[in-house]
Amino acid sequence: MFERILVPVELGESDELVMYFLSGLARYGTREAVLIHSARITGVEQAVAVRQEHELAERLDALAAIVEGAGISVRTILGPNGPLADVLEAAHAESASLILTGTRGRSAINELTVGSTSEMIGRTSPVPVLMLPFSCIAGSSPQHAARLGENLMKRAVFTTDFSDESERMLDLIKSLDGPSIGCVYISHVVNPREIREHREARVRTLRRVLAAIRAELAAKGIDAQPELGIGHVIDELKETADYLHATCFMIGSRGRTLGEQILLGSVSAHVIRDAGLPVFVTH
Repeated sequence: MFERILVPVELGESDELVMYFLSGLARYGTREAVLIHSARITGVEQAVAVRQEHELAERLDALAAIVEGAGISVRTILGPNGPLADVLEAAHAESASLILTGTRGRSAINELTVGSTSEMIGRTSPVPVLMLPFSCIAGSSPQHAARLGENLMKRAVFTTDFSDESERMLDLIKSLDGPSIGCVYISHVVNPREIREHREARVRTLRRVLAAIRAELAAKGIDAQPELGIGHVIDELKETADYLHATCFMIGSRGRTLGEQILLGSVSAHVIRDAGLPVFVTH
């Protein structure tokens, strides 16, 4: 499924737990990981720059050793161009099947002032992105972080609005190895105002559409259950995740700019920021 994963690392306090989470993904067919850290070393003598690069490489190797302990082959890269450019370039050059990036869940307003590389990667990456909120693993033991990775697809909530972006996420789910997945819950939330007229008929139609998606997944050997919610989208998704004890969200994103997120709202941005769960994103 996700044979080669590209992982941007900050060389910060959360990176070790991200590595243990990554090691749990071996269950889903991960065979290789590429760790990348962006390091612009300028304005110093060459001897100093060489020493700093060596120190960074040693820290990357220490993280790599954690993942290699799970039987995943690891390579490391020091990127010279800045986090976003380095990650997108490496995703192409390495033929990555997935990017795993930690996120602090900043709001769009915060992003405008302090920036968020992880959410920019989530909006612009040409390959699927798995966004891991640091809050999921903060304070965890290495064993717990690894179990979160192992159970990632145990109860996945696929949120769909039947758009082209949602179809691309559905295609990703169909490509997964059914036996390694627990259950995919196909969630669609409709605003009650949108079905005020002919409510019962509209609900029946929506249930038929969800049932058809379930049948598509069943044909691929994937257990799936439809979940139709009526109400405020974000509130319904949170409630669904809570009562299902969801292990991740899977969502198609339109890749809106920050201004559009603020002015128009973005379900994917809200989910990424507020879910407290790993979130798969495709465009």
